[in-house]
Amino acid sequence: LSSSMLWASLVGQLTFGILADRFGRKALYVTTVALIAAGSLLSSLYFPGMGIGPFVWVPLFRAVMGIGIGGEYPLSASVASESVGPKTA
Repeated sequence: LSSSMLWASLVGQLTFGILADRFGRKALYVTTVALIAAGSLLSSLYFPGMGIGPFVWVPLFRAVMGIGIGGEYPLSASVASESVGPKTA
């Protein structure tokens, strides 16, 4: 379970770092937060009898959460630095 999130985090870092330069950091920052929330919620909503096993469902949505977390790493620092005004002496 943890490894699916960690590998997806690597994919998210590479993907969102490139996409943020093209489409804007703040919009993709919101997207990463949505991916983290959706992955967390959907990984917790498994119940028996769904027709798909827990060893497919949970790692799949943990990977979605990992992509969001990976995108959060590079974007959070850049969005925070852009939001702070210039230093006045």
